Amino acid sequence: MSSKLLKLSILFVLIFVSCSKDDTIQQDTIAIPVAQKEPLTAKQVNAQIDEALSRGGFNWKNASNHLLWSASVNGQNLITIGFGNSKNDFERAKSANNAQIQQSLLTLIMQYEDSTLEKTLVSADPYLNLIDVVITRQETLIALRKSNLIRYIEPADYRYFAVQNS
Repeated sequence: MSSKLLKLSILFVLIFVSCSKDDTIQQDTIAIPVAQKEPLTAKQVNAQIDEALSRGGFNWKNASNHLLWSASVNGQNLITIGFGNSKNDFERAKSANNAQIQQSLLTLIMQYEDSTLEKTLVSADPYLNLIDVVITRQETLIALRKSNLIRYIEPADYRYFAVQNS
């Protein structure tokens, strides 16, 4: 009887270990609709911003993934990310795990972009929980927007008025 119990215990431990969750970041497969695989032109981005403004207001938080990505493509692929554990977690001095969150986000970006830190991170603010990064793939933005560590994500170099005046 004890022999069977020992075998069952070993079998249970093996099953439990093989089914335990892997702590590495998993890269989800993100499907992009065919109609959204190409970025909008700068004029098309402005038209969507104008439409939202005519309805009462515009905020990148409410913009579609395609619009956000298109604006970033038209702005040298630069993205500003505000991060933290909550909407009020914006100051590095008051945020105990800001370095860990930043590294986690950079790791996610580098995985989706198949890039290095030198090619990804443009700058990290020394006082605020925000970074400027290079993102070329829409899938990366979608994955970031799913994270509960993101306070905001915006195109850093999109020039609405330059496009408007051209």
